[in-house]
Amino acid sequence: FKPLPVKAPEELVYIYSGQPNGQLSATMSRDLFDFFERQAADLVELTGHGPAGAAMTADGEAERVSGELVRSSYFDLLGVKPILGRVLGPAEDDPSNPEPAIVISYELWQRRFQSDAAIVGRQVEVERRPFTIVGVMEPGFRGLSDFWTPSQFWASPRQVFPGLPTSEAPIGRLKPGVSFESLRAFVEAKTPELQQMRLDQMPPDARAKFGDRIRRSWYPVFRANDLRMPFHPQAQLVPRGLLIAVTVVVGLVLVIASANIAGLLLARGVTRTAEVAVRRALGAGGWRLTRQLLTETVFLSLIGGALGLLVARSVVALFRAYTPARFALDVPMDLRVLFFAILLCIGAGMVVGLAPALQAAKVSVLEALGAGIAGAQGIRRRLRYGIVIPQVGLSLVLLTIAGIHVRSLAETELKDPGYRTDQIVLNVYREAPWRAPDTRRKWTQEDRRKDAEDEARRERLFRTNVLERVNALPQVAASAFTTRLPASVDLPSFVPVMTYDGFLAGSQVTESALWDEVSDGFFDVMGMHLL
Repeated sequence: FKPLPVKAPEELVYIYSGQPNGQLSATMSRDLFDFFERQAADLVELTGHGPAGAAMTADGEAERVSGELVRSSYFDLLGVKPILGRVLGPAEDDPSNPEPAIVISYELWQRRFQSDAAIVGRQVEVERRPFTIVGVMEPGFRGLSDFWTPSQFWASPRQVFPGLPTSEAPIGRLKPGVSFESLRAFVEAKTPELQQMRLDQMPPDARAKFGDRIRRSWYPVFRANDLRMPFHPQAQLVPRGLLIAVTVVVGLVLVIASANIAGLLLARGVTRTAEVAVRRALGAGGWRLTRQLLTETVFLSLIGGALGLLVARSVVALFRAYTPARFALDVPMDLRVLFFAILLCIGAGMVVGLAPALQAAKVSVLEALGAGIAGAQGIRRRLRYGIVIPQVGLSLVLLTIAGIHVRSLAETELKDPGYRTDQIVLNVYREAPWRAPDTRRKWTQEDRRKDAEDEARRERLFRTNVLERVNALPQVAASAFTTRLPASVDLPSFVPVMTYDGFLAGSQVTESALWDEVSDGFFDVMGMHLL
C-alpha cells in the first residue's frame, strides 16, 4: 500500500512483451530493447535490469542470494543514493573492464557483513567471480534484490557476440509533459513496425514456424507503482484474497474487542448512575458529560493502542528473524503505521464511548438519586441483549475462522513438498566460455552439425566425469545435475511453447511452460516419484 522507495514513482513505467496466450514476459532481447529506446526517446528515458540468483561467497562461506543485472543508468533513473560508497558508473558497462563492481543492499550489509563500516573496497565472489563492493544502498531500497552488478559482466560470450542478444527488462521514466496514456498509445502504434522488424530478421524456416506467433505478439505498458514483482508481472506479492481474509479477521477481532470494552463500560456506567446524577444536579449539561465520558474512552483506547504497537513491533521483529530473507516482507513500523493506529484508536474510542455517553444522557436525576441503582434493571437487560449475545456470536465465528487458519498452517508446515529438503547439498559451477565460430571459415550445414555434436560430446564427458568422482566420495549417497532448484525464483533462459490436442475435436492448445534440464538419477536424489 505504500509507494515505491524511489524518486517520483508515478513517473516510472515498464514495457513488457506479451505472448498470444496472454502470458507476459518481463525481459526482452537487446534488439527489442534498442527499438523502444530509439523510437520512444522523446517520450521516455529507458534503462534495463534483469533478475539473477547467485551464490555469494564471503569469508569462506557461500550463500544463495537474489540480485539484479543492471545498466549503470539504473540508479540515476530511479533517483536512489547509496549510504556508503557509490553506485555503478559508465565504466562498469564495458565488458572489458578488469575490475567488476557490485553494489549490495542495506539488508545484506547488515545481515551478512554485520554493518561493517569498511565494507567499501572489500572483495567477494559471486558465482566464483571476484567482485569489488563499491557501495551500500540506502535502507528500504531492496525489492527482491540483495545486490546489483553490471549486466555486461553477467552476459556470457554467447550473449555479447553480435547477433545473439542479451535479455533485460526495460524500465523507464516519462519525460516532462508526457502522459502515461500517450506512451501506451505510441507503443501500440509502433507494434506492427516492430513485428515486421522481427519477421525480417528471421530465416525463412523460422518465419514459417513462428510467424503467426510474432504477428500476434503485443507490448503492454504498466505503471511501476501497480507492480510489486517486476520480473513476474502477472504475480502478486500478497494475493488479494489473502489480504481480504486477513483484513476481515482483524476487523472481527477489533469488533469483538470493542464490544467487550463497551460492555465493561456500560456495566461500569450502571454503577456510576448516582455519580452522573450528582453531576447533572450540580449543573453539568448533556454535552459536558458526553465529552467527559468520550475523553475517558479515547484515552483508554490510546493506551491500548500504544501497548499494541509495542507488541506489533516485537512480533514483526520475530517474523523477520525466523523468515528467510527472500520471503520476508518489508513491514516497517513507520509514521504511516503510527498515524493509522492513532486514528483507529480515536475512532474505536469514540464508538465504544458513545453507548455509555447516551446511557448517561438518559439518566433521570430524581429517579437515580431516589432509587440508587435499583432503576438500572432495564439497562442491564439492554446490556445483555445488545452487547453480550452479539459478542458471544462473533466470538464463535472468530474462533471457528482462527481454528481453520491454524489447522491450515499446521498442514502447510507439515505437508510434504514433493521433494527432499534435508541432506541435499548444492554445488554451482560455471560453464566454460563459449567459442565464437571462426568467421574466416565458410561453415556448411554439415560443419555446424559436427561442431554441435563435438560440443555435446565434450559436455557429456565432463558431466559424466563429475558425477563419477562425486559419487565415489564416501559422504555422498547419490548425485545429479539440474539447471534449476525446485521452487526457485530464478527464471529460465527461455520459455518453450508446447502445442497439444485440446478437448474439442480437431482443436489445438498452445501454452508456455517453464522447464528444467536434469540428468539421470535426479528424481531419486530429490526423492520425487511418478504419480
